[in-house]
Amino acid sequence: MVKKNIIMGIVIAFCIAIIAYTDMVIKPGYVIKTMVKAPIFFLVPIVYSKIYKNFKPFKILTSNTKGLKSSLILGLCIYAVVVLTYLLADSMMDLSSIKTSLENNLGINKSNFLAIGLYVSICNSFLEEWFFRGFVFGEFRKSSRGLAYLISSLSFSIYHIAIMDGMFNFGMLFLVLVGLFIGGTIFNYLNEKNNNIYSSWFCHSFANFAMNTVGFLIFFT
Repeated sequence: MVKKNIIMGIVIAFCIAIIAYTDMVIKPGYVIKTMVKAPIFFLVPIVYSKIYKNFKPFKILTSNTKGLKSSLILGLCIYAVVVLTYLLADSMMDLSSIKTSLENNLGINKSNFLAIGLYVSICNSFLEEWFFRGFVFGEFRKSSRGLAYLISSLSFSIYHIAIMDGMFNFGMLFLVLVGLFIGGTIFNYLNEKNNNIYSSWFCHSFANFAMNTVGFLIFFT
């Protein structure tokens, strides 16, 4: 089991490293970045399952709908908190660097904002749940529940560093990463409690919708 956990750690680090290199060094447009990230997040767990037969990647896509109502309510609360936090922070600090970073690093502008925003909220959130919760959390939980929570939430937050490159100063970036770690922990708990990926996906989607609302306000107001 220890050897398997080490292999899992290498796989996770390799995936995040490729995505980070694409984001921070190559710096292509968002479409190209998606063409790199989406296959990695979706296919790596499937390839892994061909090597380790006891891992069933599609098991997390159960038809079980337990907890969806409470997840919807939680998602709405997350949306309200994120948007309210932005509205309060906007009057206290200059957040124009976020717009600059989105334009320069991701190629996001007014013309493609809506399409990319919808993709991020619905499709990208699913890919991240599939990888970090269905794959990372699900596999590590077989050996240690605590380790599963730690590795899944930590890798989820570290992965976002490259995405947020240039958006925040160090202090704000640290706070955002802590928030992502806590969010990842909550998503893990929802999956574990309800035994499906849809609960965390609902909440994750609403969190992304909230960030897109913030982006909309930054771009269009």
